[in-house]
Amino acid sequence: MTVTARRELVSPGTRNAFRSLATDLTVRIVAGLWGDHGFAPVAPEDLKYSDPGQRRTEFMRYAEGVDWADERHVRRALLVFEDYIREYRDPADEGTPKWLEDIKVRLDRDGYHLNDKGQISWTHPPVLIRDLSGLNDPSGIVVELERIRRDLTTDPQGAIGAAKQLIEATAKTALRELGVSVVKKPDVPVCRGVVVRHHMHVPDPAARCCLPSALPEFPA
Repeated sequence: MTVTARRELVSPGTRNAFRSLATDLTVRIVAGLWGDHGFAPVAPEDLKYSDPGQRRTEFMRYAEGVDWADERHVRRALLVFEDYIREYRDPADEGTPKWLEDIKVRLDRDGYHLNDKGQISWTHPPVLIRDLSGLNDPSGIVVELERIRRDLTTDPQGAIGAAKQLIEATAKTALRELGVSVVKKPDVPVCRGVVVRHHMHVPDPAARCCLPSALPEFPA
């Protein structure tokens, strides 16, 4: 799978804002909040982060073990962040303190909503792409899925256009997985037939019209 096609669902800036909260917590609490949701720290020798602060370093030992492009990891990490807010916030505070307002703005930019109870929810749920990991190059599909996610509520016409492009990208990807070269603008219904017939082991010479060169002979 093309790694560059995967988008991190929580930005480094947002993660850094939560890391700063660790400064005023104990190392035990910092580790416990992550551990409560099933996260394990990376080994000290594998840690890429360098900081004299023990608590921030402990935070990063866990944060670097999160796959921030994986929706399942991120859902658990958001629960960790909720616990950080509850642990850090002074119950006597009235209104929204500045540090929390900063976190709220950063989460909003990433596509999340932080309510008055400190609960984080998705503004636009992410498009799940983990099932594409077995493909050699799913980047065309991932790009269109991301366009749909981005435009779904703000630009419906753009989302519809991306959905059409997704069909074509899927057809192209399927044919490339079969080792077949595809023209820039293939006949999508014909290409779909090629893929289906290939899996049914039925040759279809008429489907060659969507390809720039001859199809490999499929076994009967």
